[in-house]
Amino acid sequence: MSIYYESYLGISSLDAGILIFPYPLASIISSPLGGYLYDRYGHGEVIMNAGILLEGVSIMFIGLYLSYIPELLFLAGLGGSLFWSPSTTMITDARGYSHRTEANNSLFILRNMGMIISISMLPVFMFIFGHSGHIINIYDMVKDSAIKGSIRYYLIFTSTVALSGLIFGFINIIRHRNNKTYWNETGLYKKESKP
Repeated sequence: MSIYYESYLGISSLDAGILIFPYPLASIISSPLGGYLYDRYGHGEVIMNAGILLEGVSIMFIGLYLSYIPELLFLAGLGGSLFWSPSTTMITDARGYSHRTEANNSLFILRNMGMIISISMLPVFMFIFGHSGHIINIYDMVKDSAIKGSIRYYLIFTSTVALSGLIFGFINIIRHRNNKTYWNETGLYKKESKP
């Protein structure tokens, strides 16, 4: 979004930063909320799916319309943090207390790899959708209108990938209900059947 604001719309870096700030602001608000909801009610899969839905749909709308960006970034930030809080706890708890550090480190590495891969994909979208595969300097490209279409396709693609996570989330919910399993503070346990 900073490339779109600064290079395409010609907004200053300070103004672009202010317009993007709603995303981290929402994360600050909803991270404790996601943890509280998980601790209070459990059902981490449901909270994570709600977060994926909120973030994915918000980013999809930004990609489709490129309007109401600060407001939609705020909603996306709320959704993202609703996802991260319970998912972190569930993953580390699933490995048990003795392997919690290894699980947390693995999760951190995978999340960083995901961010690096997604950020490095933007120039690919700019190359493919910006000038139909002609080799061009990326800095020259951001000066023309090709950046608008490239960013749109990029945001639509990334939001579609994020929303595809709902499939796995719903499968997980169904699997746990069928197996009569539940999460608690020490990990995944099977409910005992009553005689």
